[in-house]
Amino acid sequence: MSYREISAATVRADPTGKGLSPTRIAQLLKTGDPPAPRALELLAKAFGMHPNVFIEYQLAQARTMLDERGPGGLEEAAWVLEAFRTVLNVQATPAPRSPRRLAV
Repeated sequence: MSYREISAATVRADPTGKGLSPTRIAQLLKTGDPPAPRALELLAKAFGMHPNVFIEYQLAQARTMLDERGPGGLEEAAWVLEAFRTVLNVQATPAPRSPRRLAV
């Protein structure tokens, strides 16, 4: 399937009718930059899948859930972090100390 065909599928799937350009699709495939969740949602919708099929989408959701500046604030981010720790069976470790400087 060509980039143009993929682009056309995303245009059909996008309620705004914009979709993803063939150039943007090529960039997504060739660069190491994580794709925006919206781009992944459009690709998934265009091909009748859930965006969770993309690990990048799942990681973006996790980053959002762990962002203390997000809608849930620090309290929700801390709760999600603790839930991750529980699932992964990871003990909380103390924050690293700041490096000490030698007295002159």
